[in-house]
Amino acid sequence: MILIFCIAASSLTLAASAPSACVTGAGGFVSTEIVYQLLELGWEVHGTVRSLEKTEKFSHLNDIAEQFADKGGKLVIHEADLLKQGSFDECIIGRDYVFHPATIFSPVVDDPYWFYEAAVTGSKHVLESVVKSQETDHPVKKTVATMSVFSIHNMCNHGLITCPKTQQPKNGKFFNEDDWSHTLVPDGGYAYTQKPFEAYGRSKVDQDKYTREFCHIHGLECATIHPGFVIGPPRGNRVSGVSLETIAATSSGDVWGNLAVVGDNRDVAEAHIKAAITPGANGRYLVTNYKMDSNKELQECLEKRFPGIKLADNDGSDAIPQTFYGAKITEDLLGRKLTSHCQAWGDAIAGFYAKGLTTNPGLHNKEEL
Repeated sequence: MILIFCIAASSLTLAASAPSACVTGAGGFVSTEIVYQLLELGWEVHGTVRSLEKTEKFSHLNDIAEQFADKGGKLVIHEADLLKQGSFDECIIGRDYVFHPATIFSPVVDDPYWFYEAAVTGSKHVLESVVKSQETDHPVKKTVATMSVFSIHNMCNHGLITCPKTQQPKNGKFFNEDDWSHTLVPDGGYAYTQKPFEAYGRSKVDQDKYTREFCHIHGLECATIHPGFVIGPPRGNRVSGVSLETIAATSSGDVWGNLAVVGDNRDVAEAHIKAAITPGANGRYLVTNYKMDSNKELQECLEKRFPGIKLADNDGSDAIPQTFYGAKITEDLLGRKLTSHCQAWGDAIAGFYAKGLTTNPGLHNKEEL
């Protein structure tokens, strides 16, 4: 079943050479930014959602397609389920590239291996469709999958996750794409427990390894993108998921969201696209700032950008985790530095205010609240 929400240009005016892509979980935060940037470039974009009937979860994609109607691109929405074999065939077969950000996270865990099913079994079903495309006259050129900093550094004993052993970077200075997170056996790291961040993090390690192994065995061109805590301006009006909900709560002064090193969502999406179209870019790409800004640094940054803003209480400390990350490979791919921690947070909050998604008691009058 296919639903075309927007054809920004007729088939006669759409450039024959315009690339095409399938983006899984197209309504999500990272996926939406990828769709946004692809349509801005004039690509033909096919996206998947779990249910075509729940239009409120992806109607913003149609708005984006209309915004870039003059670019010549096209948006087509398909229904697919990570746990249903063959359901991605319609989106993937016939495309030039596949972007696979689709994932599932929940703060409530009944069965921690549910994360494994979504991450690994879901990747298996996506990649099987890519293999099917290789038997056609239009094989997928490259698959770019969204992983996480969690598969590079498990952050054990840094706050959210407690493990028997703390992971150290291979080079002794900072974590980069050469590092792999420890699991409980044999290295004393992640396990599938009732702690949601630990179970989710472990699933990203298994997904990362599975994806690389599958692509190697089947001779597929693949790359993986590893963002930190994803922060950035929203492209739609739906606030759902850990990243968007944290930005919303921080921008309204209800919660202090400075939780971890960040990856700007715009950088994350651009890294996916650059990895797809750059020959030989088949590695792991870390999209994470070198360090986390301290609470004091981020508060001063936001107060300078938004004079009068009311922020949630925090300790105002200069302290930061003495854990560092090197993203030189990604910066070389992008041809620029990653967006800073301060800039990413500031742009994210500004985006929420611009769309009217949140208000702040220090910035907006009572009529707006």
